[in-house]
Amino acid sequence: MIKVARKTMAELAAFLSPNIAAEQGVWQGNTSVFHLVRHANEASEGSVFIALPGLKTHANQYLQQARQAGAHWVISDRMPKQRPTDMGIWVVPNLSNRLADLANWFYDYPSSQLSLIGVTGTNGKTTTSFLVAQLLNLLGQKVALLGTLGAGVYPNLRYTGHTTPDILTTQAWLAEAVSEGCKFAVMEVSSHAIVQQRIAGLAFAIKALTQVTEDHIDFHGSVAAYHQAKQDFFIKGSQPKNHPAETWVVNIADGVGQQLDFALKQHSAEPSISCVRYQADLSVVTHADASLVALAQSPRAHGFQLSLRWQQQAWSCHTNLLGDYNIENLLCSLSCVLSLGFDLKQVQDTVPSLVAPPGRLERVACLKPLNVVVDFAHTTDALRRVLQTLNELRQAIKPSCSIWVIFGCGGDRDKTKRPAMTAQAYQLADYLVLTSDNPRSEPIETILADMLAGLPSGFDNKKMIIETDRKRAIETALYRAKEGDWVLVAGKGHESTQQINGQCYVFSDQQVIKEWTP
Repeated sequence: MIKVARKTMAELAAFLSPNIAAEQGVWQGNTSVFHLVRHANEASEGSVFIALPGLKTHANQYLQQARQAGAHWVISDRMPKQRPTDMGIWVVPNLSNRLADLANWFYDYPSSQLSLIGVTGTNGKTTTSFLVAQLLNLLGQKVALLGTLGAGVYPNLRYTGHTTPDILTTQAWLAEAVSEGCKFAVMEVSSHAIVQQRIAGLAFAIKALTQVTEDHIDFHGSVAAYHQAKQDFFIKGSQPKNHPAETWVVNIADGVGQQLDFALKQHSAEPSISCVRYQADLSVVTHADASLVALAQSPRAHGFQLSLRWQQQAWSCHTNLLGDYNIENLLCSLSCVLSLGFDLKQVQDTVPSLVAPPGRLERVACLKPLNVVVDFAHTTDALRRVLQTLNELRQAIKPSCSIWVIFGCGGDRDKTKRPAMTAQAYQLADYLVLTSDNPRSEPIETILADMLAGLPSGFDNKKMIIETDRKRAIETALYRAKEGDWVLVAGKGHESTQQINGQCYVFSDQQVIKEWTP
């Protein structure tokens, strides 16, 4: 991260002064403040540490670590029982609700200095965001990207570990993008981030929806609450004052997309919001007011030939992306870029050059004539879509071959999807290898028991293998698969680590596949 003196202690004190309930320590007014950080391990010289409650502990417990890392001052919502003697403090009640305003002011409202595109949905956020960044890059634009794959100026990304980080990290990233000369920034917006106000105060030029099924029910409590969170990104997202018009890009074939479209039409007097509707699903009636429509799609061994219509202009193109669902992702990304005002012909010319992001239907070569694919699919719907794609490819290339799927389910996460994922895999694949994903603190045996509950009564035992060690599970499938078979390694995609019992180990599905010897 670029180290820039954003504010002085005097300026910070003046901004917070109406809300400071208590102060201890001595500060120099001309001392530079470079960063505001939520996590002690992110502090450095010139940082101010923001101490707030976490899921399990209050950050006041980490003041010593923050001070040792370089933070000289802390802003907390309560007075700690103890703190380093050379670390001053301001106590600001209700700090959580003031954090967005503080971050916006501290980093000079960076989202208003570029065009910020936010992408939400159950599946497709990463691919769509990645495609938008690619399109803008191919059009000669400097663009920043923040999401599951990392953060930075595309294509140079550094891993962050979060789909949508806290608001301080996001504002710092946007400020860095502005300083790097980016005119555009693309970010994934998770449902957790929406509910936890991690995007509060951001000025989005475009809010895009891929498609919504169900996920994170453990966090939201119900499917309805999860869907509502997605809608809240659009409907409740408050824009800063004097922010220019906002565009919604919605999948008109998706239920939540239709609800958003209806809500906007009910408030047609709102001049600051326009809606771009796209539709890739040819099984439903084409909406007359859809801006971008896939009129026809012809699958090829290495992608699709598409016939599209953008605002009554018909055009065709080839894409190397695999999978029907990636047509939705492509149309969403095209809608975002076209709604920014880029020339249709120039955008059209970039489509054949687009590639899928790492770990999304990624073909990986191994020392055996197999079709090995790594994908991040970790929800029931995502797994279903990937397996349907492989079945279509099998039918087109060699119908007699088999499909293998190796997958697990994450620990300390939504348990309701575990049996459902197994049921989908059993239905759509010929052979299942059940294994670990990121078990985290949960026993792998408990996770597997939940997964096994999804098997039908009288299931074929010969169709399934259980191997808790993910490396051995992948190697077993590669060994047993026959020439021409499809082998899907699902769940971790681009990830380069595995989390087990509180430890993070180096692990890559792709590396295991490449290093395996028959």
